[in-house]
Amino acid sequence: MPLFEFRCSCGHIFEKLCRSSDNMNPECPKCGAASEKIISSFSVGRSAPATGCGMGEALPGGG
Repeated sequence: MPLFEFRCSCGHIFEKLCRSSDNMNPECPKCGAASEKIISSFSVGRSAPATGCGMGEALPGGG
């Protein structure tokens, strides 16, 4: 299930796991009012060097 981010009219931002059949305007866990889905930002990065096929070989180009 994808994780979505929502914002309530009270300003509270929260995350919720939702199926496509779920209500996409869940109640705010802080005040109980309806919320709206917001666009989430995310970070892409890696902390370890990538290796090819799990065999310990570095990817071409040093990536």
